[in-house]
Amino acid sequence: SVRTYQQNRNQNGGKFVDIANSVSFDDLMARDVTTPGLIRLPACSPEQAYKTWDTAGASLDDTIYPCNIPLGPDYCQSSSFVDQTSNASPPVSDCLEIIKNIQGDGGAGWTTGIGGQRELVSYGECKFVVQSVSGADGDVTFKVGAQDIIDIIRDAIARFGGGGKIGAKRQVDCAGNVHDTTN
Repeated sequence: SVRTYQQNRNQNGGKFVDIANSVSFDDLMARDVTTPGLIRLPACSPEQAYKTWDTAGASLDDTIYPCNIPLGPDYCQSSSFVDQTSNASPPVSDCLEIIKNIQGDGGAGWTTGIGGQRELVSYGECKFVVQSVSGADGDVTFKVGAQDIIDIIRDAIARFGGGGKIGAKRQVDCAGNVHDTTN
């Protein structure tokens, strides 16, 4: 399993053993059970395995369970996206660090009141800020989950981050304390 992990650039998953490869074939004929791809058990820390189990529950469909990164809360549905990328925009790498910092926390979520802007997370020059444009519909708070932030940042980078910088604005419908609200 360790050699499978190493062959896959130190990531879980990896391909099954390739018997067409003469080295792999020879290893198997020599009964070498460490042949990459023969045993494919996921590798992670006990803390990561427990966190996945504790926050996401059993996910037997995932081949790298319990070493997969659990999804965070997802309270928002997307509607529109506006590219605001300019030379003053933060680097894509800073925004990717936000994802890296929050993706392992299956329980991260923020409840925000209506009113002004609120910064939820940041790294370097990249900031993720929310603001309610609703309120007349009865909601006084709305929720944003870690998975919402991850999805929005990934979508923005995929659409507008080709030049190494990213700036975007997105209108989404998120769960409110009364019903869904637009943010």
